Amino acid sequence: MREKTVSWLDSSAVLTLLYGEAGMDIVRELLEQSERDRGAVYLSAVTLTEVVSSLSRTHGESVARDELQVVLSLPAQIESASLSQSLRPRRWRQARSWCTRIRSLSRCWV
Repeated sequence: MREKTVSWLDSSAVLTLLYGEAGMDIVRELLEQSERDRGAVYLSAVTLTEVVSSLSRTHGESVARDELQVVLSLPAQIESASLSQSLRPRRWRQARSWCTRIRSLSRCWV
């Protein structure tokens, strides 16, 4: 049996999806894998806060609330990223690959 791919999305990846920007197809692919139980997608609580804050500043509180509901309906789990998860070299390689494919994102966590 193949091991599930575990992905952590940062706020830039979530906003890319919400705004329909270049690279959203990669985020969608990860979410579809999660939906089909072939992968697991996580958002940290900090990421969720950053997304809501950005949306609120840019589009107002009402839009931020609506988009929050969209994010909460995604096939992703909201967790706290542990230090041990962050420090795995495999995650660094995946993050570099992610950033190479999506040049518009300033920070990447996969």
